[in-house]
Amino acid sequence: MKEKILIIISVIFIFMFPIECFGQKDTRPTIDAYEAYETKYLKGKNGSDYELTKAQNETKEQKIYRNIISACLGVLLILLIFVIYLFVSKSKHVNEIIKIQNREIKLRQTQLAQLSLILNNIKSTVVILSKNGEIKWMNKTFEKFYGYSIDILMENNKGNYINDLLTKQEKTYMNKCINSKTNFSYIVDTKDTDFKLQRNFIIIKDDKGGISGIAVTEDKIFQQSESESKNIEKKK
Repeated sequence: MKEKILIIISVIFIFMFPIECFGQKDTRPTIDAYEAYETKYLKGKNGSDYELTKAQNETKEQKIYRNIISACLGVLLILLIFVIYLFVSKSKHVNEIIKIQNREIKLRQTQLAQLSLILNNIKSTVVILSKNGEIKWMNKTFEKFYGYSIDILMENNKGNYINDLLTKQEKTYMNKCINSKTNFSYIVDTKDTDFKLQRNFIIIKDDKGGISGIAVTEDKIFQQSESESKNIEKKK
């Protein structure tokens, strides 16, 4: 709005003020000066009328040239103001976009921090992979359960979950999951006799429906002892 007002004021300024305002003050003789000169010195002399007419015509032509030049300068001034207006408007638009993006980034960072806090305090292990299987993030539960972190895996060149941490059969499950773009779950036997693991491959999709990553979660499934099973059957 301010830029539009500036343009309007500039246009009014151009047409209200004399054209000489664009340059230095004209110090050359005017038509009135020549008429005075004619009355005092040249009236009645041979050739004086011709010389005076010539001088008057030259003065008129000079004024026309000045008017043309001044008009061109006025147009250039309007164009300059218009360009400045476009530049300022575009700058404001860009600044607004940057502010919106910064707010979105801060919001996502807050959401990720909250999500990370939640995932680090659940009993399930969680690993986030790229679509190629590279480990991007793991929660504290995973580190405690398996005894290693991302840094340790990288140091030992085992940063790819699919290639380095899965068996041949489990790689088949993962490939099936990726090719069909659907989640897949299976039971993993452990050395511990009290529980087994249910491992879940969860596909993370982007806005276009493509695979942007994979989440791997593991939940403990505790096995009941024979006495516990009998007690449950008696209660039934």
